[in-house]
Amino acid sequence: GYLFIIHQVYYNSPRKYIHRFVWLSETFEVKFTNPFYFTKAEIEYTLSLSEYKNNYFAVTFSYNDNSAHIGIFNKDTVDSMFKKTILPEYN
Repeated sequence: GYLFIIHQVYYNSPRKYIHRFVWLSETFEVKFTNPFYFTKAEIEYTLSLSEYKNNYFAVTFSYNDNSAHIGIFNKDTVDSMFKKTILPEYN
């Protein structure tokens, strides 16, 4: 399967960005985590996701469009984020 990271924007003043990990299986089953942010629910833009060492992911992101950062996630932590996902109910 494939792991992605996406961001969503809430168009407030100022805008608020949140992120989700998304898993797409080989049979196109989609799973996603609850929304999260790296520093504050403000202007954050996710730039990339890559495997880091053997048990981590590195996520690059910018904050307020003027600084670059790297977030390091343990693979077990990312996996647990999928298990705790609360899906909205649709009628």
